[in-house]
Amino acid sequence: MRRLLLLLAFSTPILVHAQSLRTVQALLPANGIGRNGISNLHAEGNTLWVGPLLNVTRDGGQTWFVADIDSVRLGRSRLYSIDVEGDVVWAGLGYSVPFDNNNVIGAAGGFALSTDGGETF
Repeated sequence: MRRLLLLLAFSTPILVHAQSLRTVQALLPANGIGRNGISNLHAEGNTLWVGPLLNVTRDGGQTWFVADIDSVRLGRSRLYSIDVEGDVVWAGLGYSVPFDNNNVIGAAGGFALSTDGGETF
Protein backbone atom coordinates (compact mmCIF):
# COMPACT_ATOMS: atom_id res chain seq x y z
CA MET A 1 0.00 0.00 0.00
CA ARG A 2 2.88 2.33 0.81
CA ARG A 3 4.35 1.80 -2.67
CA LEU A 4 0.98 2.58 -4.25
CA LEU A 5 0.68 5.82 -2.26
CA LEU A 6 4.20 6.83 -3.29
CA LEU A 7 3.36 6.02 -6.91
CA LEU A 8 0.26 8.17 -6.76
CA ALA A 9 2.04 11.02 -4.97
CA PHE A 10 4.93 11.21 -7.42
CA SER A 11 2.88 10.74 -10.57
CA THR A 12 0.46 13.59 -9.86
CA PRO A 13 1.37 16.31 -12.37
CA ILE A 14 0.76 20.01 -12.56
CA LEU A 15 -1.64 19.52 -15.46
CA VAL A 16 -4.30 16.83 -15.42
CA HIS A 17 -5.70 15.05 -18.44
CA ALA A 18 -8.30 12.29 -18.22
CA GLN A 19 -7.95 9.17 -20.31
CA SER A 20 -10.90 6.92 -20.99
CA LEU A 21 -10.70 3.33 -19.79
CA ARG A 22 -10.72 0.54 -22.32
CA THR A 23 -9.93 -3.14 -22.17
CA VAL A 24 -7.09 -4.51 -24.24
CA GLN A 25 -7.58 -8.04 -25.53
CA ALA A 26 -3.92 -9.12 -25.53
CA LEU A 27 -0.35 -7.94 -25.55
CA LEU A 28 1.05 -7.27 -29.03
CA PRO A 29 4.30 -8.94 -30.20
CA ALA A 30 7.21 -6.49 -30.40
CA ASN A 31 10.74 -6.56 -31.82
CA GLY A 32 12.40 -5.57 -28.55
CA ILE A 33 11.85 -2.53 -26.40
CA GLY A 34 11.02 -0.21 -29.29
CA ARG A 35 13.13 2.77 -28.20
CA ASN A 36 16.81 3.56 -27.75
CA GLY A 37 16.21 5.02 -24.30
CA ILE A 38 14.72 3.34 -21.24
CA SER A 39 12.80 5.47 -18.77
CA ASN A 40 11.51 2.78 -16.38
CA LEU A 41 12.34 -0.77 -15.37
CA HIS A 42 10.41 -3.05 -13.07
CA ALA A 43 11.30 -6.69 -12.42
CA GLU A 44 8.76 -8.99 -10.82
CA GLY A 45 9.68 -12.69 -10.74
CA ASN A 46 10.58 -13.72 -14.30
CA THR A 47 8.90 -10.66 -15.79
CA LEU A 48 10.66 -7.42 -16.79
CA TRP A 49 8.61 -4.32 -17.64
CA VAL A 50 10.37 -1.58 -19.65
CA GLY A 51 9.25 1.99 -20.37
CA PRO A 52 8.64 4.30 -22.13
CA LEU A 53 6.40 2.06 -24.28
CA LEU A 54 5.32 -0.50 -21.62
CA ASN A 55 7.18 -3.42 -23.17
CA VAL A 56 7.37 -6.72 -21.28
CA THR A 57 9.37 -9.94 -21.47
CA ARG A 58 8.73 -13.06 -19.45
CA ASP A 59 11.56 -15.21 -20.83
CA GLY A 60 14.79 -13.29 -20.32
CA GLY A 61 14.37 -11.08 -23.38
CA GLN A 62 13.90 -13.83 -25.96
CA THR A 63 10.42 -12.52 -26.81
CA TRP A 64 8.94 -9.09 -26.18
CA PHE A 65 5.42 -7.72 -26.09
CA VAL A 66 4.03 -4.22 -25.86
CA ALA A 67 0.78 -3.27 -24.13
CA ASP A 68 -1.87 -2.24 -26.64
CA ILE A 69 -2.76 1.04 -24.93
CA ASP A 70 -3.78 3.44 -27.68
CA SER A 71 -2.22 6.61 -26.24
CA VAL A 72 1.15 4.86 -25.79
CA ARG A 73 1.05 2.94 -29.08
CA LEU A 74 0.14 6.08 -31.02
CA GLY A 75 2.85 8.17 -29.34
CA ARG A 76 0.63 10.53 -27.34
CA SER A 77 1.70 9.16 -23.95
CA ARG A 78 4.53 7.19 -22.43
CA LEU A 79 5.16 5.27 -19.26
CA TYR A 80 6.12 7.60 -16.40
CA SER A 81 5.77 5.16 -13.50
CA ILE A 82 4.98 1.50 -12.89
CA ASP A 83 4.17 -0.63 -9.88
CA VAL A 84 3.52 -4.37 -9.89
CA GLU A 85 2.05 -6.20 -6.91
CA GLY A 86 1.39 -9.83 -7.84
CA ASP A 87 -1.10 -9.82 -10.72
CA VAL A 88 -1.91 -6.11 -10.34
CA VAL A 89 0.00 -3.72 -12.64
CA TRP A 90 -0.42 0.05 -12.31
CA ALA A 91 1.09 2.09 -15.14
CA GLY A 92 1.22 5.87 -14.74
CA LEU A 93 1.03 7.48 -18.17
CA GLY A 94 2.00 11.00 -19.16
CA TYR A 95 3.11 13.24 -21.96
CA SER A 96 5.09 16.45 -22.48
CA VAL A 97 3.44 19.84 -22.92
CA PRO A 98 5.39 22.63 -24.64
CA PHE A 99 5.43 26.03 -22.98
CA ASP A 100 7.59 29.15 -22.64
CA ASN A 101 10.15 29.28 -25.46
CA ASN A 102 10.49 25.57 -26.32
CA ASN A 103 10.54 24.28 -22.74
CA VAL A 104 8.31 21.37 -21.79
CA ILE A 105 6.62 20.11 -18.64
CA GLY A 106 5.22 16.68 -17.87
CA ALA A 107 1.47 16.24 -17.74
CA ALA A 108 -0.67 13.32 -16.62
CA GLY A 109 -2.10 10.96 -19.19
CA GLY A 110 -3.95 8.82 -16.65
CA PHE A 111 -3.38 5.32 -15.35
CA ALA A 112 -3.58 1.95 -17.02
CA LEU A 113 -4.57 -0.88 -14.69
CA SER A 114 -4.19 -4.62 -15.20
CA THR A 115 -5.48 -7.21 -12.77
CA ASP A 116 -4.20 -10.24 -14.72
CA GLY A 117 -0.44 -9.66 -14.67
CA GLY A 118 -0.44 -7.36 -17.69
CA GLU A 119 -2.25 -9.61 -20.14
CA THR A 120 -4.96 -6.94 -20.47
CA PHE A 121 -5.19 -3.30 -19.34
